[in-house]
Amino acid sequence: GLYEKGKKRLLIVGDSITGGINSVIDEVIGRGWTVDSFTTSLPINDRDFLPTFRNALLQSGLPYDVIHFNNGGHGLETPEEYEEAYREAIALIKELHSGAKIVLATSTTSFVPEPDGTFIKPLKKWHMYTDDRNRVCRKLCEEFGFSLNDLAEYSLKIKDDHVSDGIHY
Repeated sequence: GLYEKGKKRLLIVGDSITGGINSVIDEVIGRGWTVDSFTTSLPINDRDFLPTFRNALLQSGLPYDVIHFNNGGHGLETPEEYEEAYREAIALIKELHSGAKIVLATSTTSFVPEPDGTFIKPLKKWHMYTDDRNRVCRKLCEEFGFSLNDLAEYSLKIKDDHVSDGIHY
């Protein structure tokens, strides 16, 4: 977003789920914020993720007050690889925006679309990955004292709001 003097600055980092919340963010946090977003389908351990993320963090040249980070919807890395890459992303945020409050977000649950258009069962194969990633996210929040936005828990409450793919809202 365009910088406006006197407004706090928020950076929202994530994938298509994160990109989808931009349309309602003003309603949620109010108009006293300048909101930027960095959305990507790159998994956190992809060799291009950190350099691309670094560029996003430096782009405005201004400090962020809050950085909301979610990257768990893509990739097939092990939980150990995911945690290592997540720690590198956190270190980068702390290096470039040391004054920012960091909020980590768990990944939403994906569901199998039923013939009647409802969503009852989680997509088993993908759920295995997001469960592991969400455990890492929660662990890092506890370790670093970060706030947690539990999108996984919230997605279970609004599962019937999915569009037909069972992933997006």
